[in-house]
Amino acid sequence: MLAIGFAGQVQTELLVKDAGGDDPVDSVIPLLRRIRLVLLGSFLTKRLKYYLQVSTAPKSLEIIDFFLEYRLHRHLRLRAGQYKIPFTRHREGSFKSLTFVDWSILVPAFGSERQMGVHLHNDGAGPAGLFYAFGVFTGQNARRAHARLYARTWGESLPNPSDLTDPAPLEGFHPEVVARLAYKLGDIDFRQDTDFKGGGLRLAVALGLTWDLDPTLYLDQTLRGAAEVLVKARSASLHAALYLATAREEDRFSQRFAMVGGLVQASYLIRRRWEVAMRYAVVHFDQRLLDDARRRAGDLIDAETDPVARAALQSQYDQAGTIAREHEVTVGLNLYLAHNDLKVQLDVSWLGHERAAGLVHDVRSRLQIQLAF
Repeated sequence: MLAIGFAGQVQTELLVKDAGGDDPVDSVIPLLRRIRLVLLGSFLTKRLKYYLQVSTAPKSLEIIDFFLEYRLHRHLRLRAGQYKIPFTRHREGSFKSLTFVDWSILVPAFGSERQMGVHLHNDGAGPAGLFYAFGVFTGQNARRAHARLYARTWGESLPNPSDLTDPAPLEGFHPEVVARLAYKLGDIDFRQDTDFKGGGLRLAVALGLTWDLDPTLYLDQTLRGAAEVLVKARSASLHAALYLATAREEDRFSQRFAMVGGLVQASYLIRRRWEVAMRYAVVHFDQRLLDDARRRAGDLIDAETDPVARAALQSQYDQAGTIAREHEVTVGLNLYLAHNDLKVQLDVSWLGHERAAGLVHDVRSRLQIQLAF
């Protein structure tokens, strides 16, 4: 059996930057934000399914997902390949069903991004009950689109092994254990925030944990934890989450507190067509981490004697350890013309960047049209 899927998004953005230099207004003409092609189906037996998703957007020719999944039992499935690690509900859902134009700032801060690996689960699509996922992954992001903010704090950038035009080399295997437990009550759709079903009170809670046994210094967090709750009732939804992360110090056996993040998001669907939504998210970095990032950046620059190489290092590490907190306040308006298959989304955000010199304010407006099948 073979099925073909497609999803395309055209987006335009207007960003007014508080610290934008000569031109504080950055306007983007309409661009193809995402162009995704999907092949999925079963092979040899209905128990064995495959899934392939490829990005063909300009400057983003990438393998997104490729995995096989075998149903061992009604309550046990085995998945192997490249896909989103089962860490948080907020991230595991599809971009096609997002309540806002894109993910919150918690996704680039904490993940969970795609990795190569294998895990067992009992299919979180069920309407109610206890759901689990447990697996082992390579520890390296298969894409650099998300979970990159920790590396940026150190002035580093993540490689992109999934880029089909210039793939980055794979790191050595450093296993990351991932686990999530979720409980659903009242036949709730856990994979998107919008309450299309309506009806009485429904509830879902989830706990996620990742542990990288040998994280790459300055690129990877060691432990990540997340607690999430989703409540739906009568076309309204409320989603709240708390995230924590620790990281390795230069002594590989020592750990430090690194980051904490929080999210509150609410939406209301009017006559199954119009939706209003609001979101607040914050990411806080530990002060000792920021001090060490600035100290390391200064040491690397001071140790370089070649003027050209020194200038390159100054450019790379200029912002290392400078942002103590990131804030996002977003309000959104959605028009569902054909559920998530054809919709128009508009959101406006205030983005706050707390630095040693004070709070920097940016304002962003985005308009997006989505077509999917």
